[in-house]
Amino acid sequence: MVQQKSEIYLSSKSLPILYDVDAVIIGGTFAGVTAARRFAEAGKKVALVESRTYLGTDMCATLRPWVQTRDIGNLSKWTKGLFEKAADSAGETGLYLDQVKRHLEDLLVEENVSVLYASQPIDLIQTYGKRQLIIGNKSGRQIIQADVVIGAESSGLLREFMEGGEESDTGPAVYRKTIEMYRAEGSTAVEISVPKSLGIHNNTVHLHRGYLNDSHVFLEFELVFPYDRTSLAIDNAMEKEIASRHIAMDLASYLIQSHPAFKRAYLAGSSYELHSLSVAKRKCESWRSGGQKFLENRVLGVPLNDFVTYDLDIWYLNEFSAPGLFESPVAACKTGEAFASELVAVWDELLTPCTPSVEPNREPFSYDIHIGEGGSPREGREYPTCEVPGKAVPVLQETDVLVVGGGTSGANAAITAAKEGVETVLLDMNPGLGGTATYGAVDSYWFGRKGGFNVRISEWLQEVHDRINHKSTKWNIEAKMYTLLNEAEKAGVKTYLYATTIGTIMDGTQVKGVVVATKWGVFAIKAKVVIDATGDGDIAAFAGAEHVYGSETDQIVMWYSLAQFAKPGKSQNNFTSMVKVSDIEDYTRAIMEGRRRKRNRDCHDHGIYVASRETRHIFGEVVLTLTDQLKHRQWEDVVNIHFSNHDMKGKSGSSWMNIGLIPPNLEIEVPYRALLPKNLTGILVVGKAISATHDGFAAIRMQADLENLGGVAALAAVQAVRNDCLPHEIDRKHLQSRLVVEDVLPEGVTDRSIEEKTYTDEELERLVGELNGEMPLYSYADMEMDDVYKERIPFVEVCTAGPRVLPYLQRALNQAVEKGEINRQVLLAKALAMYGSKDAVPVLIKEIEKELSGGVLPKRSSFIRHTQLPPDQGAMPDVVYLMYALALTKDERSIAVWRKVAEWVEPSEGNLKDMYKGTFYYIDALCDGAERLARPECIPVLESLHRHETIRNQMRTRALEPDYFKERQAMLELAIGRALAVCGSSQGLHILIDYLSDYRSLLADQAHTYLRRLTGEDFGKHVPEWKSYVEVNHQYDISNTRGGLLWKRRLST
Repeated sequence: MVQQKSEIYLSSKSLPILYDVDAVIIGGTFAGVTAARRFAEAGKKVALVESRTYLGTDMCATLRPWVQTRDIGNLSKWTKGLFEKAADSAGETGLYLDQVKRHLEDLLVEENVSVLYASQPIDLIQTYGKRQLIIGNKSGRQIIQADVVIGAESSGLLREFMEGGEESDTGPAVYRKTIEMYRAEGSTAVEISVPKSLGIHNNTVHLHRGYLNDSHVFLEFELVFPYDRTSLAIDNAMEKEIASRHIAMDLASYLIQSHPAFKRAYLAGSSYELHSLSVAKRKCESWRSGGQKFLENRVLGVPLNDFVTYDLDIWYLNEFSAPGLFESPVAACKTGEAFASELVAVWDELLTPCTPSVEPNREPFSYDIHIGEGGSPREGREYPTCEVPGKAVPVLQETDVLVVGGGTSGANAAITAAKEGVETVLLDMNPGLGGTATYGAVDSYWFGRKGGFNVRISEWLQEVHDRINHKSTKWNIEAKMYTLLNEAEKAGVKTYLYATTIGTIMDGTQVKGVVVATKWGVFAIKAKVVIDATGDGDIAAFAGAEHVYGSETDQIVMWYSLAQFAKPGKSQNNFTSMVKVSDIEDYTRAIMEGRRRKRNRDCHDHGIYVASRETRHIFGEVVLTLTDQLKHRQWEDVVNIHFSNHDMKGKSGSSWMNIGLIPPNLEIEVPYRALLPKNLTGILVVGKAISATHDGFAAIRMQADLENLGGVAALAAVQAVRNDCLPHEIDRKHLQSRLVVEDVLPEGVTDRSIEEKTYTDEELERLVGELNGEMPLYSYADMEMDDVYKERIPFVEVCTAGPRVLPYLQRALNQAVEKGEINRQVLLAKALAMYGSKDAVPVLIKEIEKELSGGVLPKRSSFIRHTQLPPDQGAMPDVVYLMYALALTKDERSIAVWRKVAEWVEPSEGNLKDMYKGTFYYIDALCDGAERLARPECIPVLESLHRHETIRNQMRTRALEPDYFKERQAMLELAIGRALAVCGSSQGLHILIDYLSDYRSLLADQAHTYLRRLTGEDFGKHVPEWKSYVEVNHQYDISNTRGGLLWKRRLST
């Protein structure tokens, strides 16, 4: 691949200022954290930005969780917490990494330091009196504005923003890498000799004991790499990282196969980054702007002057300034605290006016090319802004196919494209490949169709498993990560890790590449075809694609996870709550709260990746729905077949689920058009961001299917490259034929005839006759994992046949009433309710009253597979299904039912969590009915619900909430608020207005969405304006048109 010496132009732009602070610290190192804490204690307003997703990076990123026991003496009150569960062995103290990360976060949270994760500093500019640190992340670009900037990151990124910052390396460099192993038995040595063929420096591995027990060990080894002057720093770094991972896997394999102490050992992990033993040096003393100013101020004996740059408002706090003070975490903590204390003492001397940056007098290289970027991180919030100058961005690569995101779909997409012989570049924000399957720690296939590309991936993985003697049915996370990287390298993929996309290169409506932020600078990658495999649709969204988060109605998404490891390398399920990944503050919140969640025992560690089951859905040329799936819809341009149960891990928004139809295991066709974003060209979207509704997505998100989907997109991209056309212009029949060869599609798919079924009157009558009520609708889901349901579902066919079927349903219901066929009456009434027919009401109310005749709310007695805490899988008491059906009729006779339920419901935390009592569903069904009915008579019922402490005042603004269920309680309060507002209560509006300030972004978005719908106004998330509006406009005409403007403003006189 030829290196292109070209540039693109990132135009000047007004960027949102996230924080305006006294000091911003770049890097979550031990010194950076303790300095931030000390500044905050001294009354300074502080922000800390970290490109990773954890603190203590100088230990955690390089996986070196030990200190010399002799260094621990005289710990400060801040550092004592680092040593909880620490264990001494042979002069070393092994640390409990999860505690280290949490404790460092606590130090900052306690003093209200603003922490921002997964954000890469990309530039530093200046205006009069202030510095603007520009950062890039999944929200795009933002600014942190500060009086003083401190570079505490171990990579020395701040030096990239300074002119003439360091001397270049000229000779071989020594690096250390670590692997973690569990169940190593019998080894007492601190050094292990290994064969020269492994390529390890001095043929020696150093063994460090972990905090757990003697069988928990870290194996550290050194590697020597030559300096390559002909390559860019980022290319050099990637080559070293990839080479080190081959050696790490070779070492693990050797020890397990050949060393008796490691015969039963489990490969638990490896360092995310290499630990460099080289320290860059300043070019000359002219860097020191302090002159003779700070010679009396010393940081543990080192002149404060050694930490300053050419400006008094920019400082270094790392090995670059004083190497001897950062040799261990304990020393670094003391250094950070001492440094901050000294800087506070001279603070007023630092605040000198800055020379403002001047935008270069140059025009963009092309008026057609522009960079699509994200907007404000939190939709609707007003941020102060600052105009930043334009910037030339070097083009790192020009390639045929660019895959952004190396996770479930993306890794296979890149491998497949490269194996086809086209130049392929792969970008990923993580330290390795695999995404949810590796850093997300979802270490096995759930459902999913086994065939095609995923079979090959499993075969490659098995070869690695054999090398490390892995026998479990779940994959070894480290092995899968290595497998994907190894196969990508063999295929010829050019892989860049630690690369966060911050913009999309556009030529009109055509996507031409991306702009990425890395530790080595900001770069552009241009491509003929781009595959958005970010899982969140980042590239398409930056390009302006239409999209929705989760449910279009209320922005509810399925749960996310920050992986929990009960033991080294052994994960446990931890999908619990929601996150909006494009809001970097919400992303950070989710990480910090996720790290505080665990089961009844402590976690060995948490993961580093926010694995979301659902985020954005990019609207394609078609949108997949649950109804499509229930009707076994076939598509002329089918390119993949997914297989699953309806795995709704979260709150369903579908009437099918709410009235009790839990779908069976289905094979689901995905058409090519679902991969093509509307109104964009040059791009394919795969992975979780595929074009689907919230409920249409639950069954098509299985890892095996998404791996195949990545391969599908790759073959489509390759065809576009070879034929010099865009992805939407390819020969889709040719693609399908190739997919048949690859065992992704079945034989005959290209020749079949697809006709939409239209029922005759006689057929409709027969279909209605099949609704006998002999089995509950949820029994369709009672299937073994390998079983596939291929028959039609009469209830679905009836409910989608259109109004022509209503006379047959009404006649059948009358007959069932005459014959006393209760079960059939109920099923027919549900079908009528799906059409909003009030003919269903008498039967539904009668059956509900019968269920409630015992004086208590009935529990769920049915068996529903794979159910967890509510809301989950639509598993609720039978009577609640009837309540949701009744809600569809919008009938005032329902109010008596809602009133009785409200009187009886007892929403204690225990009851809300109870999988059988269904308290959560009772409340939600009542609110759904009241919201649809939209009558003032519902207000007292809703107000009585809101008086319960467990569903009142659930809004949160700042403090971290370890209890994930509080979010679900807040979901219920929002449901009450929405219903109250729709029914004409200003209290409901005030509940929604309060939630505009909720720090859980998607809950705030839901409140904002409903306020806009209800009033026809939009004041963003500006609470005072909304409150003022309600005070002035306190009377409304109610228009019962759910989905439109429910309230029409009537100005009071």
